[in-house]
Amino acid sequence: FWVVLGIGSAGWLWPPQVRAAFLVQRISRRNPGDVKEAEQRTKDINELRKDVKLLQNEIVMEMTDDREEVVSMKSQLGEMKGDVMNQMKEIKQVMTMLFDLSASS
Repeated sequence: FWVVLGIGSAGWLWPPQVRAAFLVQRISRRNPGDVKEAEQRTKDINELRKDVKLLQNEIVMEMTDDREEVVSMKSQLGEMKGDVMNQMKEIKQVMTMLFDLSASS
């Protein structure tokens, strides 16, 4: 019944299972060149994945080093700021002493 109905409707009225049984090619012919090309693409993709993973690891290491360097620079800046403040206090004391000496003379 399905066969007659499908032939009359060019397969449109067949259920999907019957359509697949009659119209889908079961064995596909593969060109050896296509297989080799697909294998080469797979190898290339795997190599690219490895390269990307290595680059990610390098970037993470560089970011870690950069963070450590920023922390070090911040502490150096804090130390330098403290030194400058101490030197400014010393200069102020010296200037006050010189002013007092010049005023008393």
